[in-house]
Amino acid sequence: MKLIKVMIVDDEAIVRSGLQGCIDWSSNCFEIVAVKENGISALTYLSRNPVDLVVTDIKMPQMDGLELIKHARQAECQAKFLILSGYDDFAYTQKALRYGAADYILKPIKEEELLNSLLRIRMEFFPEIQSNLLLHPERYSKTIRQVLSYVDMNMDQRDLCLKLMTGIILFISVSYLSNLFLKEPAYKHSPFL
Repeated sequence: MKLIKVMIVDDEAIVRSGLQGCIDWSSNCFEIVAVKENGISALTYLSRNPVDLVVTDIKMPQMDGLELIKHARQAECQAKFLILSGYDDFAYTQKALRYGAADYILKPIKEEELLNSLLRIRMEFFPEIQSNLLLHPERYSKTIRQVLSYVDMNMDQRDLCLKLMTGIILFISVSYLSNLFLKEPAYKHSPFL
């Protein structure tokens, strides 16, 4: 199964490490292929290696995330960019979107928000890549099929999140839904996990 190649770029080691471990990248069809500490080393890597998605901080020494996008676009790099920022400044957001960023997330990063953004990017820019969960919904219980169906029908909604689905649609907690997924026989025996 093809995975979306991801490069993480952040000048803080704790953020780089946290991003790598906060979600299950591979079960969501992503593969971290590089982790860089600044825009210059990221740009060097991009010039020699194919990457589908760059998750980058906006403020870094030497070359920031916006300059990285600008130089990557000038070099005709086709990677998508997900910007991370500790600055809730509309000017940064506007500039990132003008340079072609696929999404923009504020720090501190919430796992759910990161995963929702990644899934939106996957559905919008890599629709041919589907997770094992969506390929075989018949393997799951009724509740999990409801969740998969709801996600499939509402993937284009920017506010789609677990909290919304569990609270409004299913009337259960996020942790309870997570436990249901973990108990699923099809999930446990997935060849992609």
